[in-house]
Amino acid sequence: MGWTLLSWFGDNWLLIPWGAGIVVAYIYGGRKLAIVVLTLGFGMVAYRKGASHERDNHEERAKKINEDRENAYDEINNRRTNRDNVLERLRDNDY
Repeated sequence: MGWTLLSWFGDNWLLIPWGAGIVVAYIYGGRKLAIVVLTLGFGMVAYRKGASHERDNHEERAKKINEDRENAYDEINNRRTNRDNVLERLRDNDY
């Protein structure tokens, strides 16, 4: 439980200054300023969450593209063709 909580705070440490900012905004600027700070904070959290998801998705897509490319290269290398039979393959539409 302790490490899980510590890990959560490590990932979401910006919630602490955000909460403090809301309290300070409420004390010095009233409810309207606190709502503005709250809204900006929600935007920040949503942006950070979206950026981390996109980073993970990008890594997965890049990995899949590399695997597909390697499979295509292996398929090309295993065709058992050479430059001597190019004309024959072109005539037969066997690329």
